[in-house]
Amino acid sequence: MIVFLLVTISCQVEETIVETENIKNQNDLLIKKISFNEIKNSAVVDKINNTKKLSKKTITTSSKIIKDTLNNFYINSDEGMYIEKTDGTKSYTFSVFRENATDLENLVIIVYPNNQIKTFLVDYNKTFNELNSMSLEQMQNNQIEYYEINFNTNEFIPVFQNNSNGRYICETIMFWDTIPCYEGDLVGAGQGIDCWGWVIIGHTCWEGGSGGGEGFGFDSDFGTNGNGSPTGGGGSTGSGSSGSSSNQIITTPTTSLESEQEAQALIKRQKNFTANLSWNQNAWLNNNQEAENNIYEYLESQVTDTLATEYSTESVQFAEELIDTSIKLEINVIDIWFNDYENFRNQMSNSERAIFDSILPNRQMWYMASAYKAIEKSNELFPNTFIPSNSHNGKGDAFRHALWNAYFTGFCGATLAEQLTTAHEDNIDPNNPFPQKEIDMDLFNNQKGRLIASYSNINNVTQNVLDYLNSGGLRYLNVLNPNPPYYPTFYSILIPTNQ
Repeated sequence: MIVFLLVTISCQVEETIVETENIKNQNDLLIKKISFNEIKNSAVVDKINNTKKLSKKTITTSSKIIKDTLNNFYINSDEGMYIEKTDGTKSYTFSVFRENATDLENLVIIVYPNNQIKTFLVDYNKTFNELNSMSLEQMQNNQIEYYEINFNTNEFIPVFQNNSNGRYICETIMFWDTIPCYEGDLVGAGQGIDCWGWVIIGHTCWEGGSGGGEGFGFDSDFGTNGNGSPTGGGGSTGSGSSGSSSNQIITTPTTSLESEQEAQALIKRQKNFTANLSWNQNAWLNNNQEAENNIYEYLESQVTDTLATEYSTESVQFAEELIDTSIKLEINVIDIWFNDYENFRNQMSNSERAIFDSILPNRQMWYMASAYKAIEKSNELFPNTFIPSNSHNGKGDAFRHALWNAYFTGFCGATLAEQLTTAHEDNIDPNNPFPQKEIDMDLFNNQKGRLIASYSNINNVTQNVLDYLNSGGLRYLNVLNPNPPYYPTFYSILIPTNQ
């Protein structure tokens, strides 16, 4: 249960009994079950996913449970409730779970007729079963707390906050009934099924007591008169104006016992994983939020029992290797692995790809990581300028091939490194007039990189390759075509890299 810092308001619930049929008739509600998958391309989900852009924190997804790392709660993405009014107001409600929490919380996304979108956390201060057993009077007297979520500042802003010494009178309009609930599209829906439970149409507060004051909150479009007080009186109220209908909350308490059990298991899995990481591993993940999310997505993709409290040994080992390689190479190997795997694989020759597909994932990862690290260092030390060409057939190219082989040899040995990087040369550019000259250059520098790995370690391998280049131990091509991509010419020959 999250602890919120807010000013407690003094509320008197006005016991205005509204007939269920009148509520339904006046609001003409349409209610159906919904999932994130059905609205994944809409502005509603975009609103949640803005956490990725605004805070560098994102939402990670398993099959059903979403972790919102910005707000530190989990959302049941598979079973939500959609409510629509004839005025165009649309409401999307999903269960929210926290570790060992008992009170029901919901994430509510409201799309108003003017297309404004607001996101709320609703805390019912009761369990779902307790809510279901309440009478209308008990439900009206239950303290329901609404907080608007500000994704820019990670703040939960209390919707009803006492800003003066006046007394506020609050009214929640709700009903309990069996309502037609449709599966599928709202327009032209097929056979309906029955949904039942509390439906909250609005929550309106206004300042009462001596002197009155300005009304605020959510106008439910019925049950209140023009000055914001309930129809039928009910105490000495001021003559403040009514709250804006554009702020109305429409929702229904939503949860799923199965999803709650799965969410609690997911929380335990993630806690057990981080508890077994080293300080350096945890620190790296905390500073690389997207990589952390990718790690958890991978771990969840390997889960076969959604109620398991630990990840499999194999998946944990690979996750730790991804983190350790990122730390050792000082690059984000996790993002490379999850975001560029297919692009990297598609650039291979057919023979190289066949070998790559036959090796274990951790070796594939090290092959990719070694290549990306070599590219990063060659771009840093040998900028892409014609002096002669560094990027293609020049000294930078020689350095990159040697470093790539040196790194991968350190991870997986010289035999596999030779097999893969030699097969890479089968990917011949049809526009190259003298491809064999490039192949000879690359194979020479590849072999030297594997040799350098025999007396290097992860900390000094880059410097050792650079020293080897500066002493003339690597080779590059001279007399290149002066225009990109700097193909070799008839006169090009291999020369030492100290010339």
